Order: sequence, then structure tokens, then C-alpha cells
Amino acid sequence: MQYKTNVKKFLIASTIIVGLFIVVALSYSRAKNFPTQQPHNNLNQTTDQTTVDQLQTTVEMVDSKEGVDVSVDEIKRKNGQTILSLGINNHVEDYSQVDLKERSELAGVKPIKYTVDNTVSGGHHVSSELIFDGNLSGLLVVRLTDELVFNITVK
Repeated sequence: MQYKTNVKKFLIASTIIVGLFIVVALSYSRAKNFPTQQPHNNLNQTTDQTTVDQLQTTVEMVDSKEGVDVSVDEIKRKNGQTILSLGINNHVEDYSQVDLKERSELAGVKPIKYTVDNTVSGGHHVSSELIFDGNLSGLLVVRLTDELVFNITVK
């Protein structure tokens, strides 16, 4: 009788220990493989006087109105300038001819340059670049028309 009681205690204790081991192992495995979301940053420091440091951030910031999406696809800060890669996408109007140098601002500062890099589908999908003096962040305002104004916070 004493033998059966000891065997039962041993089996219960063994089952509890094995169960705890499995729980700890699974927790560790999940924590180790859990995907973390981090912004993609590249910090390059060079000794070249024209490029002291460069911060390039790949982000996805979008404002949508009336079937038009305006997105900031990339932010570069280089040589005292802020360079924004901008996308304009819609299925109605051609926005490739709109001069955003005159119709946009970042933190209250007008861009010094605006270039259209690529247009697809008759100007319905525009890839462009806005360049501002200074390492800027804050509210980007893009006015495609007087009524169609987009606001995106740039960090």
C-alpha cells in the first residue's frame, strides 16, 4: 500500500514538473520568435565635409481624400536638408503637372525644390521629391487644389 502511494506521488510530481517545463519552453520559444516592429533607420557617418551625417527613414504615411492618396514614402535628412519622397495616387485626375513647390510646406517652410521622378497611367500615379532647407519635422501640407488639401505629420 505504501508503495502505491509513493508511485502516485511520484507520477503526480513528475507530471507537474514536465508540464511546467513545457510551458516555460513554449513561452521562451514564442518570445524569441515574436516579430518586433521597428522603423528602418540607416545612420551613416562619413568624414566627408559635405555629408557629416545622414539619417534615412523608410516610413509609410498617407492622407486620403476624395479618392486621392498622398503619401510620404521616404524621409532623408542630409547636408542640412530634408528630402521627402512623395507619392500621389488616384484614378481620376492627372496631378503630374501640379507644382508642389508653390503648393506645399513642411513646418511652415516652403520647399526649395520639387521634382517629378515618375508618372504612370497619365499622371494618376506620381512619384516625386520635395526638398526643404533644414532638418525639419512637423506638419506637411500638400495642396493639390484649393479644396483638396492633405496633412501628414512628418517625424
